[in-house]
Amino acid sequence: MRVNLLQQYRRRTLKCENGGHALNGVCLCGPEHVGQFCELKRCPNDCSGHGTCGTAADGVCECLDGFKGDSCSEVDAVTSMEK
Repeated sequence: MRVNLLQQYRRRTLKCENGGHALNGVCLCGPEHVGQFCELKRCPNDCSGHGTCGTAADGVCECLDGFKGDSCSEVDAVTSMEK
């Protein structure tokens, strides 16, 4: 069985960040990080389904209208009442 040269290269040179571990050319990240190389900080509670994790790799949620808090888990009564 012939293994792709790119896969062989990745297995030897893959550098996972923030405590991630390489396995078969893929980084396995710990619970606090995500990304191809574990280079991004995971947002709290993945923003509770009420927002998106910012793109600055800082682990800060950008909440949808009507939600607030570090993990977008709190209802923003002021925003909700405005609608």
